[in-house]
Amino acid sequence: MELIMNIPKKVKPEYVSLYKELFLKCRAETLKEEACLEYALFQSFTDSTEFHLFERWTSKEGQIKHSQTKHFKAYMEATKDIFVETKTKMIETYVCPPANR
Repeated sequence: MELIMNIPKKVKPEYVSLYKELFLKCRAETLKEEACLEYALFQSFTDSTEFHLFERWTSKEGQIKHSQTKHFKAYMEATKDIFVETKTKMIETYVCPPANR
């Protein structure tokens, strides 16, 4: 069973470019992880400070292992002060990929 995550992020306007740069650096290493199937960032067309981080993992365990990696911890530290606090929450969904084949 795969894990799909949609994580909304609201970035302070002055940090939009930096956030994209930091994400791409983390993404490059994340895609090398065995459990990572997809790791992408989407920016809103109508609000340049609104992003959605889309993650797809082979398992919850793989995603948890990712959260303990050096590159993810560095990303979290580098981005800790650039977000606007919002009430929007992460969505976690478990899917059976063969259902779509």
